[in-house]
Amino acid sequence: MNGFDKIAPYLSDPLVLSGFAIFLFFSFCRALLKRGIIPQLTRTHGYNVVKAILLYGFLIGLAVLLLGFALKYRELSHAEQSKAVSMLRSEYRVNRQVLSDLTRNLESMINAFDGVARSLRTQKIPVLATLFPEANLRKDLDQPPPRLLAIAAIQEIAAHRLHQDQLELDKANRAGKAIVGTIDRTRVTISSLADADHRRYVFRDEVYRSQLPILRRVDLVDLTTIEQDYAELTRIRNSYDAVVRHLLEYFSVVERMFAPDDIEVDEASLTRILTAERMAISTLMTFTPDLVDSAKRVEASGARLGATDQR
Repeated sequence: MNGFDKIAPYLSDPLVLSGFAIFLFFSFCRALLKRGIIPQLTRTHGYNVVKAILLYGFLIGLAVLLLGFALKYRELSHAEQSKAVSMLRSEYRVNRQVLSDLTRNLESMINAFDGVARSLRTQKIPVLATLFPEANLRKDLDQPPPRLLAIAAIQEIAAHRLHQDQLELDKANRAGKAIVGTIDRTRVTISSLADADHRRYVFRDEVYRSQLPILRRVDLVDLTTIEQDYAELTRIRNSYDAVVRHLLEYFSVVERMFAPDDIEVDEASLTRILTAERMAISTLMTFTPDLVDSAKRVEASGARLGATDQR
């Protein structure tokens, strides 16, 4: 029994187990022949027996050979899976870093937007506070419409005769020039974060695309979400571009409004700036939770990939 205990673990291998079974079968047949239990056969019957032994022996050998090939294929497939998962894990790590960078960039953009929007609404300058109502700082693009807000603001300016108060107009003009200066300084940073040519903040998908046939057969870890993850990364990058585009457009229309020496505001120009502002804040506020949720999903997928190291 002590000897069998030593070889028993090897019987878990299918090839060893098959060989052991064949060994027992032929050992049993040999014992039967030695004891004379099986009577001698005629030449015809003997030929048929030998023929059957050769046939079944060939089939058994072929079965063992095919089993060996199948096991070897499985070993190679397992190695390919491990390599593909390792490469995918590295690619996920890079993409998580890009998501982290975009999150920091988004914080900078929100701060830049908030700085300009709040400067336009300073209560110390009634002209600006009237022209840029708090109601426009809403996520909803339609309620209330920027055009109606612009009409109401201009009517209120006229009602309070602010357009005839040169002192207040001068204060608004100076504040506007200060805001333009802030925008000029901020635009350099925002343009850098924009990465319009997609060279700085790039989600990698080379491993995903090249290894997808193997990744679809992986059983080491659950990869059912990877196609959704990579589609999500593409969508996030496109949304990021839209956020930057609307923010820069907002800055541009604010600059155009305060560019002349004397501020001249009409319904069309004010509607234009309030619309740009509404679009900027809407995309910022929509994209912020979207980016956070995507980062969590990709982080969870990356954690599952990392768990394969423990197996």
